[in-house]
Amino acid sequence: MMRTNILIGVVAVVAVAIIVGIWLWPTNQPEDGDSAEVQEIQDTSPDVNVDVNVVEPEVNPDAPTFDIVRVEPGGDAVIAGRSLSNAQISLLVDGERFAEAIADNRGEWTLTTRLPVGQMQLSLLARLVDGREVASDQIVVIDVPADDGRMPLVVLHQDGQPSRILQDPDQLSSEDELFLKVLDYSKDGGLILSGGGLAGSTVRIYLDDDLLGDTAVDADGEWTFQNKGDVIAPGLYKLRLDQIDENGEVAARVELPFEQADQEVIASLQPGEVVVQPGNSLWRISRRVYGKGLDYTIIYEANAEQIRDPDLIYPGQIFALPNR
Repeated sequence: MMRTNILIGVVAVVAVAIIVGIWLWPTNQPEDGDSAEVQEIQDTSPDVNVDVNVVEPEVNPDAPTFDIVRVEPGGDAVIAGRSLSNAQISLLVDGERFAEAIADNRGEWTLTTRLPVGQMQLSLLARLVDGREVASDQIVVIDVPADDGRMPLVVLHQDGQPSRILQDPDQLSSEDELFLKVLDYSKDGGLILSGGGLAGSTVRIYLDDDLLGDTAVDADGEWTFQNKGDVIAPGLYKLRLDQIDENGEVAARVELPFEQADQEVIASLQPGEVVVQPGNSLWRISRRVYGKGLDYTIIYEANAEQIRDPDLIYPGQIFALPNR
């Protein structure tokens, strides 16, 4: 029997919201009563196998990279990565030098530090033995809660690739559960999705029941997908994920609303703007950004032309986040 999760609105949707270049929020599971179990759904999926390749962005081979970012409650962190051998690595927090390490002869480095409470963006700067300074192509966004008992959120982002949640305090999914974790836009406005599912299965993606393509779930239970071909016109759609088992049958399904933004808007995204992803509520976004859910009215008033109902926002919408 196929397992189905039908997610209604944003409060009912597993959600991550991403502010380009600055903020990210964790994926939250639907609250009690939000998901509906459907006893039987007839699968009408066409028997196709679409080969979809994620476009690899151009990267600087000399740039330092993150391998491990582990942050404990309170901010104690272990951070490791790679660079050219014997480089001096500077960890930047919101663009300011915060801690340093020296790469060994193999180019591996590790540092321990205590990060401040709050939301921050980590990046790297390597000073190579020839005197050049090379910045990382990656950033890591971290949210260290003031409550020392709560695990911080850690998300790795690189242009042209799906953001990857390295540490998620709210992820409650079982290892084989189908879910959409992160929704990104590429620089040209293409759709990049990532999530989890049963290792070895296939995830088939539809937009308003039109097939976008297939992608495989790897041995770690993770999958990524980037659409290629026709540009998706702006508008509100139904995004559907089908998990196809080894017998070619639909074993699980997730459906959620998705709004495609205008390509010009996507291309002109600025720091301080958020791409709402598999939907968070305004309350949750406000709690992350301003520290209080009640301040959701700030976001609502700044984006009233897009929000008909404060309780109903959609993945893919782009909101401005003004200073409080």
